[in-house]
Amino acid sequence: MNFQEKKKEWGREYWESRLPQARLASAEPGTQEYEQQVSSIRYRRHAYIQKFFDSSLFAGKQLLEVGCGIGTDLLHFKKNGVEVTGIDITQSSIDICKKRSAFYKFNIPLYRMSAEKLEFPDQNFDIVYSFGVLHHLPNTENAIHEINRVLKKGGVAIIRVNAKGWWYYGRILFWQGFLQGRLFKMSKQEVINKNTLVEGESPLVKFFNRKEVKQLFVDFKIQRIRKYYLGANFCFLPYWLREEVLGRLFGNHWMIEVRN
Repeated sequence: MNFQEKKKEWGREYWESRLPQARLASAEPGTQEYEQQVSSIRYRRHAYIQKFFDSSLFAGKQLLEVGCGIGTDLLHFKKNGVEVTGIDITQSSIDICKKRSAFYKFNIPLYRMSAEKLEFPDQNFDIVYSFGVLHHLPNTENAIHEINRVLKKGGVAIIRVNAKGWWYYGRILFWQGFLQGRLFKMSKQEVINKNTLVEGESPLVKFFNRKEVKQLFVDFKIQRIRKYYLGANFCFLPYWLREEVLGRLFGNHWMIEVRN
């Protein structure tokens, strides 16, 4: 196993026990209580997802979710008539998505697969969706190239990656890095990796400014790039203030729509 393969395996092992959103519910996956808890929290904290695009417009289309996690968005698409396929690097993701799909009696193709090497034919999907995944990859550019390859001509990709917002500059670099002295003991990337996620010690976390996002998707036609999300602790604010005003200025998430 070479160095790059070891890095990828380390990343997979990390996420096996730390699936994003997995701690949102105390109930058992595949139960009514679990579904109510997870969906309610997901779309209250990330209300901008459903504001950014109307998933019912994709009804009857073939959609691939790259990094399906616990499957909340995948199931939301399916409920709106979209023909969905999900991949994730972890087996724990595939297992929980199968349990949740069975609850709704959905038969969703699910595969354990790397985003950097999609095992699908060229021009296979109408839509590719990925939320909060590509910024954790050693080679984000490879994954974006693969997304372009499996998209049909004229297809749409909707991607969420980390933005250089208040969390990046204020909490990570200024508070954790400078005031607590971590930037004097380790590299900037190490500070970011160790302090971005609640669980800490992430193998890799990247953040992008608008110019860097445009460069990532240079082979696509960019339709929209919008900044959102201050954090879960700001959900008490009305949506218009939280996302349309403060989110645009200081948000931590880019929502991106591109076509090939």
